[in-house]
Amino acid sequence: MKNKDRVLSLTAFLICVLTGTVQGQTPPGACFYLEGFEGEDALAGWDVGGDVEVLTPAGAGTGEFVPAWRISNAEEANIDGYFPVVDQPAGNRSVSANDAAAPCNCNMDNVVLTSPVFDFSSHSNVALELRIFNEMAFGSGSAIIEADRGDDNWLLLDTLPVMVGAWQSIFVDLSAFDNEAAVHIRFRWSDGGAWASGFAIDDLCIRDRLSNDLSVL
Repeated sequence: MKNKDRVLSLTAFLICVLTGTVQGQTPPGACFYLEGFEGEDALAGWDVGGDVEVLTPAGAGTGEFVPAWRISNAEEANIDGYFPVVDQPAGNRSVSANDAAAPCNCNMDNVVLTSPVFDFSSHSNVALELRIFNEMAFGSGSAIIEADRGDDNWLLLDTLPVMVGAWQSIFVDLSAFDNEAAVHIRFRWSDGGAWASGFAIDDLCIRDRLSNDLSVL
């Protein structure tokens, strides 16, 4: 019976892997930087860029300027019904460029969110893990991740994939920045030059990878 139970358990596990219902998790305490955007001042140290102008439905400027990035939960993000961020986990907050909820429609053709400076001088084989909500709905442009060494020479790390109706886990190799003392990471998103939905990020983890580092998605 024990062998039969083991076979059944292994079969169930393989089914979960093949159907994408098993997801590897970062070991607790492994992140030397972790940000879930839950605190009262969760964007402290982040550069949210310049304010963006609120537009009329016809696309004309109104003279009103608001921050491009804001922290919200799923209900707040989708309050006008066009940016359906999944409420997972329930009540969780994230940071987003949201062109679909008041006060925007805004000029979000190129909005940038830049991290605090990271010191990788004592780290090696570094990786970034995070969750994104990126549907590219209603004419949204692309979302990308870039990094520099404190010299404003930005290197493209990833053009982020699209997934409808779900958060997705993203893994980015940062080993090119090992032993660097002044690394910035930034996220760029575009509304495609017109009204669009939005782009959200959450649960950033920067960590040193182990020699044997397996993730199952």
